[in-house]
Amino acid sequence: MKPTRRRVLLGLGAVVGGGSLAYAGRDGERTRMGVRDRATDTEQTSETTAEEATTTDAETTTEEATTTERDVEFPDQFVRMSFDTRDSLEKFTELDVTENVEIDERGVVSESNSLRVTFPEGRHYGTSLHYRFDEAGYPEPDELHARYYLRFAETFDLSHGGGKLPGPSGTYGQAGWGGREADGTNGWSARMYFHPSYDDDHPIQLSSYVYHAEMGGPYGDIFEWNDSDAGRLHVGKWYRIDNYLRLNTPGEDDGVLKGWVNGERALDVSDLRFRDVPRLRIGEYWFDCYWGGGWHPPADNHVYFDKLALFSERRRPNDWGGTETGMTPRPETTTREETEATTAEETTAGGGTETTTEEKDTETTDSATTAE
Repeated sequence: MKPTRRRVLLGLGAVVGGGSLAYAGRDGERTRMGVRDRATDTEQTSETTAEEATTTDAETTTEEATTTERDVEFPDQFVRMSFDTRDSLEKFTELDVTENVEIDERGVVSESNSLRVTFPEGRHYGTSLHYRFDEAGYPEPDELHARYYLRFAETFDLSHGGGKLPGPSGTYGQAGWGGREADGTNGWSARMYFHPSYDDDHPIQLSSYVYHAEMGGPYGDIFEWNDSDAGRLHVGKWYRIDNYLRLNTPGEDDGVLKGWVNGERALDVSDLRFRDVPRLRIGEYWFDCYWGGGWHPPADNHVYFDKLALFSERRRPNDWGGTETGMTPRPETTTREETEATTAEETTAGGGTETTTEEKDTETTDSATTAE
């Protein structure tokens, strides 16, 4: 069954369209490594400038022709972020909004920490972090597989709308977010989205929020992860999220967007048109968490992430049962003996040893590149 495609108007989308508002202002000011270009010779003659401009145009034309049919060898894995310490955030190429993130002691396994993102009551932003491939030293790819572990807090309140989760994009500061309509030549994006499922046992519905060339209005289309029940989540439980995107052949409706939860396929779309020109690629992975558009969180809400990895080609998601390891509240004890005793109790209650083995199996599976 093909996933539901429905268009929603986010009332304040253009106002709270994520950290890219700042990015738009910087468009054209960054080099491959993100450093602003500077003139080194202010006394160039008009003749020299014109000659250099001609040379630059020729080089640009050659580069465009090259990138159209380029055969780039990418690493199997672009980056992995454990979120065990705040230093993990330094792997992002840009940190726009970080005041609502912290490292939490409750990771997907008892030995790991996680990244906690807070949506403050009445405010839109959780966080906006960027991993831009050119600034990380890589060519921009045409396909990307993202994997991370996700948990919504036990008290997560979705009574007022929903919001954005991380996903890939190629906006280039022009279009593809915040009400800036994509037309196949100016940008695109495919972040994930959460909203109420109206299922009391599984209250959170996952979706993809997509700006693409065939959208019929200024705001993105929502593709619900409803191929199975896997796209609807409990609160207070860890899930493994796999999200794969392959850009279309320019001008063709063959773009691919897939999603899995704990290895079970929940989204399968293979007829998307993101672009009509080859220069549009996957510019960045946008680690974007905010509540929007016209809605605000009714209370402080928390969402947790662990072990983010970005791969250069599609992986084969394997079955994973999820876990509640680490769900015991942080110990408030201060003595070493009391802390060690609490940690031992948490490990026993959460099945720490078994989960660790399962996590090792997952890492082994990550090394495989066989398609599903």
